Amino acid sequence: LDVGETSMVCGVLLDAMSTGDEVGMVVGYVDANNQYRAYLDKADNDLKLEKNVATVVTQIATAGITIGTSREMEIVKEGNRIRIYIGGVLHIDETDSALTTGTKFGLFARNASGTTQFTHPYGQGLVA
Repeated sequence: LDVGETSMVCGVLLDAMSTGDEVGMVVGYVDANNQYRAYLDKADNDLKLEKNVATVVTQIATAGITIGTSREMEIVKEGNRIRIYIGGVLHIDETDSALTTGTKFGLFARNASGTTQFTHPYGQGLVA
């Protein structure tokens, strides 16, 4: 979804996650080859923040977290600062300026079992 601004806040409730699921959101999305992605990796019990720039994926940060089967994720991207909250608690606060033009956010799933439900997604642009 296009929020019309490069700074944004977005979130989703992730329900019914299974072992091995990697699910979350993309922000600052330009196209399939350029975006930030934040996701819960149930196999590793952690939260990951990666950037995909011209198809080259680089991990920016990771945070250990007990995932369980249901978690609320919120991402605040302001300029080059990216903050990720799980259940209202800040887990990642990083800066990166590789992607500065993307105005879209979306859902992310990899190695997912098909049981995860993405509930109540929301997003809006932040005007500086």
